[in-house]
Amino acid sequence: MQTRAFRRYWPVYAVAAFYLTLGLLSRTFLWWRFGADADVPLAQLPAILAGGLVNDMVQSLYLMAPLALYVLLLPDRWYHSKFNRGAMLAATALGVGVLTYLAIVENYFFEEFNARFNVVAVDYLMYPTE
Repeated sequence: MQTRAFRRYWPVYAVAAFYLTLGLLSRTFLWWRFGADADVPLAQLPAILAGGLVNDMVQSLYLMAPLALYVLLLPDRWYHSKFNRGAMLAATALGVGVLTYLAIVENYFFEEFNARFNVVAVDYLMYPTE
């Protein structure tokens, strides 16, 4: 029974694992690229990565909730249909693509503003005259 449940939720697990791995790689890359200029020593990198992992785990709960609910509430007959398999594959590919795009854009954002994405910075970009 556990194997069947794992197979049913594989898109949720796969995208969540990808998100956590991408966050780890992104933080490592940002430290490598900008850490020396900001006087962030290598000794602080494990703490940065651990704190980021905890943050990403909480965020992944919110990001994966709609997909997990979809998988939970969909009847078995519909879940195993060809249409649903294609839809799940497309949604997983879209999610991975969007997350990869955001990780790449975040590097350029950091280069420009010396900070990661946040609400204030995004609002500043959306409404520069206010």
